[in-house]
Amino acid sequence: MNILITGASGFIGSRLTNLLTQIGHTISVLTSNPEYINSKVKIYPYDLLKNNNQIENAFTDVDVVIHLASKVHYLSRIQNLEDYYQINVLGTKKLLDVAVKKKLKRFVYLSSIKVHGE
Repeated sequence: MNILITGASGFIGSRLTNLLTQIGHTISVLTSNPEYINSKVKIYPYDLLKNNNQIENAFTDVDVVIHLASKVHYLSRIQNLEDYYQINVLGTKKLLDVAVKKKLKRFVYLSSIKVHGE
């Protein structure tokens, strides 16, 4: 199965990506992390905050999208609330819009309680 994953550099995403490649799935990832390296996947740079580049190519021949990327609460830093909205709401909507346009049959959205803070 061809699977597109967002958030592949995070805790859950990295483990899921490794597991799915080990059992034989073809994995592509959308990532804003310029340091993300995984020789077993195809990497598409994409920033959900800027939302300024095309992502349609990443959806080519994809059967399933697993969306894990999000902005989470950092207690140690002052955060721009607009960034949360841009990434977690509008970024997710952009992915869903492309998934609908490409007529994907599955879009799996996962989140954690951590996005709500402590």
